Amino acid sequence: MKNLKSIVGICLSIILLSGCSGKQEKAAKSDEKLQITVGIPPIAFIVKQIGGEYVDVDVLISPGQNPHTFEPTPNQVVKLNSSDMFFTVGLPFEDRLGTKITNTQKPLISHADANIPKLPMSSVDSHSTGGLDPHIWLSPFYIKQIAQNITAILEAHKPLHAADYRNNLLSFILAIDAVDAQIRSQLEPYRGRTFYVFHPAFGYFAEAYGLIQAPVELEGKSPSPKQLQTIIEKARAEKIKTIFVQPQFDPKNAEAIAKAIGGKVVQLDALDGDLLKNLSNIADRIVESFSETV
Repeated sequence: MKNLKSIVGICLSIILLSGCSGKQEKAAKSDEKLQITVGIPPIAFIVKQIGGEYVDVDVLISPGQNPHTFEPTPNQVVKLNSSDMFFTVGLPFEDRLGTKITNTQKPLISHADANIPKLPMSSVDSHSTGGLDPHIWLSPFYIKQIAQNITAILEAHKPLHAADYRNNLLSFILAIDAVDAQIRSQLEPYRGRTFYVFHPAFGYFAEAYGLIQAPVELEGKSPSPKQLQTIIEKARAEKIKTIFVQPQFDPKNAEAIAKAIGGKVVQLDALDGDLLKNLSNIADRIVESFSETV
């Protein structure tokens, strides 16, 4: 009888220990960081602002890579398939990557651009080309909407940290508003002015502050000699002295225009990962370019 009681006691101990272990494993799993993949550095910045210590973020596009020609490495595809979430904003390469996801359990494809209207791409003469502009992260107003979308998605996936996500969102919105107010004051004297860019990535920035973006190339296509001449003549008429070019693109055509108008090429990066600081930098460079045309 004594031996039987000992055996029962041992069994109960094992059951209790197993139960505790199971609860601990479940608790540990619930506190694991979400593994998140994003296409570009600015969206990684926003995810980190909201997710904080609860997320690890992998960025597909490296500095200097052109999203129009980007192809993922096999290792990136493997990491994407092991992610919990893949946040997208409507870039064409993101749509292509969606077809490479073979894991039916994850990642969850999450549209950070949900319910955000896209502007049409337009040429230097303001004619629409039929495509939609995905560069929504360059408008403070849309950055807030992206952040709100990301917050809602993270809350749904990990409600345990919902309060932290919301607090992070509020802090981030205050930071966005501060940068926006500074840029608005800085650019207000230049409302209605035109700035020339190689790739039309700054349409939302221009819309936010009452400016006009004039692009050199559209949809990844360099201008024909005739189109190039039209751009040069228009730039001369508007006394433009700066052509902005992104580091992801060949500056050859921008340099040709700059030489023809007696101006210079200045670099602006629409994909810079330090998003709010980059918005301020864009404003500074544009103000400098306008001061040269007076």
